[in-house]
Amino acid sequence: MYSLWDYCRMIEDPVRTDAYLAALRRVITPESTVVEIGTGTGFFAVMAVRMGARHVYAIEADPAIAAAREVAEVNGCADRIEFIEAMSTEVTLPEQGDVLLSDLRGVLPAHQLHIPTIVDARVRLLRPGGVQVPHQDVLWMALLESEETSAFHLRNGDPAPYGVDFAPVHQRLAHTWRKRRVEAQDLISAPAEWTRIDYRTVVDPTVGGTARLTAARDGVVHGVSAWFEACLLPGIGFTNAPGSPEAVYGQAYFPFPAAVGVRAGEEIEVTLEGRLAGSEYLWRWRAHGGGEGLADAWSCDQSTFFGTPLSVEALRRRAPSFVPRVNDGGKLDAWILSRMDASRSVQAIAAEATARFPDQLKSPFEALARVGDLAERYADGSSR
Repeated sequence: MYSLWDYCRMIEDPVRTDAYLAALRRVITPESTVVEIGTGTGFFAVMAVRMGARHVYAIEADPAIAAAREVAEVNGCADRIEFIEAMSTEVTLPEQGDVLLSDLRGVLPAHQLHIPTIVDARVRLLRPGGVQVPHQDVLWMALLESEETSAFHLRNGDPAPYGVDFAPVHQRLAHTWRKRRVEAQDLISAPAEWTRIDYRTVVDPTVGGTARLTAARDGVVHGVSAWFEACLLPGIGFTNAPGSPEAVYGQAYFPFPAAVGVRAGEEIEVTLEGRLAGSEYLWRWRAHGGGEGLADAWSCDQSTFFGTPLSVEALRRRAPSFVPRVNDGGKLDAWILSRMDASRSVQAIAAEATARFPDQLKSPFEALARVGDLAERYADGSSR
């Protein structure tokens, strides 16, 4: 979930916002119906109306949609914007849109359920021949030389803080990536494209590719920096590349497990792949360099799978052979959900639950909060 501060930062980022506004000006006509996925606080929905859109369906699952409704009201646009508080994959519209607008990226476009959401919206919410904004993202990478950036992952400075050996934690850190602000002078190779995502045709959320990166100077490589170049419409776009005007996205840093010395002209081959696992991406990056078969040859193979502490008990419960039995908390939630049959209020269900489960619900306030949480998550939007 984003905070209101996060939404304001995105709107106030001219790199992103000016490009999107230029794209909207090109495609919106007085007959346009716009479907915006992830409207946040409603900025682009309001701007689409001001540019002449006939109607805007502004979809947002975050509570920030309450602020969006107020923004539309004070800007005189509420009569032409229909705000829908839900995931777009759960929404059915009375008509398909002429324009499908979204910015669901994170640091990289392979972010949570971004791609499956766009695929679903393209098929169901956009009329045939409609316009998508953005069209595509091109993903780039380059070798990075930055002692400061790598310090978080390698932890060579103080391997035992306060005398406690943290080697197991530090080993996991080498298998994690993070957002960083990278300067152009930190790149020790020229950028290379490693994949692209065309939102007009994409189906598979997996992203990946290989690039051969050549060191431009002698130095030390600490990992790979990755970023995107967005094409919203032909001739209109922006990038979060190092050296470009700073955008809210930053860049991604994928560390090597140890710093690697290189000579100018030396080539390192890097393969970077992200696979969607549930609602998050599992990243794997492999690299090798040096002379093949020679003493200075090296390679690494890292994955965020190894950067995440894994509970043996949690894995046991996910095993296909595990035979589950619901616990007391599950029984309570199942009972509460069974009472949500459009005949009782949240308050009435909470009162019943307090009386029926006194050992689990210590007060009416606790019961009301639990029933409210379940109602927020599972109640049909048409419920009274």
